[in-house]
Amino acid sequence: MSTSPRDGEVKVTPEELRCLREVDYYYRKKGVYPILKDVAFATASNRRRVDTVLHRLSVRGIVGYEGAYTRIRLFVDLQEVTKAGVQVRS
Repeated sequence: MSTSPRDGEVKVTPEELRCLREVDYYYRKKGVYPILKDVAFATASNRRRVDTVLHRLSVRGIVGYEGAYTRIRLFVDLQEVTKAGVQVRS
């Protein structure tokens, strides 16, 4: 499976971009880089919001997502996506 955004850009909303940055920060804190591995993202305070956003992104093929215990698999490195040109929709 390709990790490259299609057509050279990934369209995300500002909320989705914030969510990706949060997940990116979580991975970096754990010393995992680049982002390409399974983890349990279980921050109780925002897990439901992150769940929702990751699900939306997975439907569009930006991340892979497994709902059980908020286990996720990101197919992209946030920096690589940014380099490829993330287009933030308002």
